[in-house]
Amino acid sequence: MKWEQEESGKFRKSTSHMMKKFFNTQLINASMPEEIQEHMMGHKYHDPVRAAHIIHLTLKT
Repeated sequence: MKWEQEESGKFRKSTSHMMKKFFNTQLINASMPEEIQEHMMGHKYHDPVRAAHIIHLTLKT
C-alpha cells in the first residue's frame, strides 16, 4: 500500500479498508444499482429471494 499525506502534513499508510471504501464510492458515483453494488462488495444476504435476484442481475450483464 502507498503512503498518503494527511492535512497536518504527516503521512499515514493506506489500508485495504480505505481501498474498499474508495471502490464502493466509485460504484455509487457510477450509479451502480444497490443490489449489484452490495454483491460486488461481498456482502451476504439472509433473504433468499433478494439473493436470487442479485445473482440473476449479475449473470445477466
